[in-house]
Amino acid sequence: MSIRELLPSGVRFSGPLIVSVLAVATVTVFISEDLWLMSRGLLTSTATESRSGFNDALLKHDELAETSGKRFTGRSVFTIPPAPIRAAPPAAVVTRNSEPPTPPPPPPIPAEYSGPLPTGFFGNKVIFATGGTIAVSQASGGVRVIGIEPPYSVRLGFGGGEYSVAIWTKTDLAKLAETSLKNSVDGIKAVLNPQANGDPTTGRAATGAPVVPPSPQVSQPAGSSGSGTAPVLTHEQINGMSRRDAQMALAAVIRAQKAPEIDDATKTRLSQEFDWLVERVRNAS
Repeated sequence: MSIRELLPSGVRFSGPLIVSVLAVATVTVFISEDLWLMSRGLLTSTATESRSGFNDALLKHDELAETSGKRFTGRSVFTIPPAPIRAAPPAAVVTRNSEPPTPPPPPPIPAEYSGPLPTGFFGNKVIFATGGTIAVSQASGGVRVIGIEPPYSVRLGFGGGEYSVAIWTKTDLAKLAETSLKNSVDGIKAVLNPQANGDPTTGRAATGAPVVPPSPQVSQPAGSSGSGTAPVLTHEQINGMSRRDAQMALAAVIRAQKAPEIDDATKTRLSQEFDWLVERVRNAS
């Protein structure tokens, strides 16, 4: 079978047509090859490998530059090299006792109360000399009121201790009344008129004992008859009296104050002596 029979019928093949077909086929082969090369370059990692090699070169360059700079600095006369690294000394061994240290003993508790002075109480509150009040079971300024022990004392806590603090001094009223009632009359007579029970001319008592004359500092006020009038007493005399003498003199002053015939000056004097005698009775042993 010839080639002409294989060709389509009705087509006339001439020389120029055959040359054109061959030229087109050649160009198509070259274009296909170029497209294949281009697609292969895009699909492969040639560019990535080239970039990675460039980065490695940069890193190596930086390392060599740093090493060269250190070598130059170490040899330079204008730069002090850093101090050599020395090994750290071993840590000190701390020895700890197995038992904790004994705490210091607490301060001793005072034997006597030394806090603010209580002056009285009302209800469940205690009044202090500082002007404040503290109720029972409460504390202020280091003082705790534990309780009230009427009528003379209160129970206070201070400085770690508990104390019964007296507000008023206990007075034996029975003994005071007995002594005052028993000796007031005789004492007043002995002070005002020492010769009442003796012979006024001899100065001796009925028993024969000499009568002690009154002190020269104790005198009757001018114009007084001596009946119902107390002698003039100075502050020094009152301070030198015993408790019993002060009580007798106080009874005399009280009787003199009740006398209707005394003047204003005598009233003032008796009021002053009354205050002095009351203070002496309280403080005398």
